[in-house]
Amino acid sequence: MQYIKGLDAFDGRNHTAVTLGKFDGLHRGHQKLLNRIMKYAQKEDCDSVVCAFDMDRDCLMTNEERRAFLEDKVDYLIEIPFTREMMEMEAEKFIDEILHKKLHASYIVVGTDFNFGHEKRGNHQMLEKYAAKYGYTVDVVEKAYYKDREISSTYIRELLLDGNIPLANKLLHVLDQHLTWLPKMQHALLEYLTDHLHQVLHISLHRLKPVQPYHRIVVPSKC
Repeated sequence: MQYIKGLDAFDGRNHTAVTLGKFDGLHRGHQKLLNRIMKYAQKEDCDSVVCAFDMDRDCLMTNEERRAFLEDKVDYLIEIPFTREMMEMEAEKFIDEILHKKLHASYIVVGTDFNFGHEKRGNHQMLEKYAAKYGYTVDVVEKAYYKDREISSTYIRELLLDGNIPLANKLLHVLDQHLTWLPKMQHALLEYLTDHLHQVLHISLHRLKPVQPYHRIVVPSKC
């Protein structure tokens, strides 16, 4: 996998299968998007590209962790700073200059609530509107659910605040079942819990014992 910071550094020449989003936790909802571009890349002889927008907000994993999880799974991970220029770019310009001219997109995989461009005018309906003009296919992927709850980063944070770490683990990182968190990650969990102390006093300290092989403790951390 090629790890790229900023769109300007991308110089790929092949057609691509692209997915876009924050990808701040790689939960099962994100993984539906990732699996789709991986299948397109395998069947259609194109490169799989993850465009991750770096937002100024708390994330469930660091950029380094995201990179490690995607290694050997996709061809490119492009981290895109969400600058004012990016935020104010018109949606049509984003399609023309970024998706078409820069990324050579043949397949664009997005969720049902994906928005882009100035004032979030762009959505999957707009992508479909311009598909024939630019020669790409839009694949809109439905949300993933656990029981009757949409799987999202917000839901994962709620589970962590409730102390339901096993379920948070279940909804995260199933792309790789053989991962072990380092003990230092427990300090990040303590820091996070301290920030939300009044909500999580009921979480017992026994959850912070040293991890065993193949047992993953997922904790949120700063991007």
